Amino acid sequence: MPFEADGVDGVTKELIALRHAVEARPSKYVELTARTNFSFLAGATPPELMVFRAAELGYDAIAITDRDGLYGIVRAQEEGERQGIRVIVGCELTLEQEGLDVPGPVPTKTYAPGKPTTLTVLVENHAGYTNLCKILTESHSRHPALVRVQARRGALGPR
Repeated sequence: MPFEADGVDGVTKELIALRHAVEARPSKYVELTARTNFSFLAGATPPELMVFRAAELGYDAIAITDRDGLYGIVRAQEEGERQGIRVIVGCELTLEQEGLDVPGPVPTKTYAPGKPTTLTVLVENHAGYTNLCKILTESHSRHPALVRVQARRGALGPR
């Protein structure tokens, strides 16, 4: 293996240059389903800390998708402005509280019995934000929080 005068071969120099180039460019990875501590029992990190950590990791953007609401967006947006990271607005909508019985690979099994069926929605622009707010308002009026909490505890009995 030939060595140059300074003790580093050409391949090592090339790898070092490649590492510096990768570290210097913006990240190509974007987390699109990050729940904050506003998603009760599903997320534990405050939105500000989540965005701060994304900046440390070199992310260009991060999507905050709390369950059934936009609860952590304002704090995340403020931290995003401080860190120079784009915060993508979104949420995880609960479609069915008890989950859908979808046939699994074995006829007697289901994919997710009893687990809520959800859909992650991301906003592209102001019109999308407006539509998402309307959807959330309608969802909250149809499914009051008290009913959801009682259903989780089994207080309503079988449906």
